[in-house]
Amino acid sequence: MLIVPLLLWSWKKNQSLRIDTQGRQVLNFQITMTLLLFAAACLLMALPVGLVAMDEAGWTHLQSGPGFMLLTISAPLPLILIGIYCTILGVLNATRALSDKPIYYPLSIPFVK
Repeated sequence: MLIVPLLLWSWKKNQSLRIDTQGRQVLNFQITMTLLLFAAACLLMALPVGLVAMDEAGWTHLQSGPGFMLLTISAPLPLILIGIYCTILGVLNATRALSDKPIYYPLSIPFVK
């Protein structure tokens, strides 16, 4: 997910200031979303380990209560929401770039300046 924008930006950045600016914005967005996806995946993997540890310690009972079902259903929700967000912003900014309008990626950390 991160390799293609990095390769395209590094190959074409010297051809135009606009390509350089948009490439930096896309690259910053992709780095930010990759970090968020990695954090969400780590939380998703840590959830079962934590639940089993809590069950063995006697703090919870995995089979009782609707909380466990709600937790297991909502655990992959951050991954799904990040995927939808990336898809929507990618399509919107691609159409904006093709129609010569400025692109905008909110919630991206400026790693590449």
